[in-house]
Amino acid sequence: MCPACGEVYSEADMEKEFSAVIASENEKETEKSPEQINRDYERIEEMNVEAAFALDESDIDEIIREKQLRDDSE
Repeated sequence: MCPACGEVYSEADMEKEFSAVIASENEKETEKSPEQINRDYERIEEMNVEAAFALDESDIDEIIREKQLRDDSE
């Protein structure tokens, strides 16, 4: 039963619908050009730099402690 609308579906119906949604999404996806990929990476790098500047000293200390714990457990 669909929690949103209350309609009763069989498992086969749900699988067919799910497959149709996936096929539709795959059709929407287009291959990115190298320029688009580079822009995406630049945005990610910008976000990481902005996030790093937003950290205060206690955040940095916590990150270092967590990394040391992970390294010690390996």
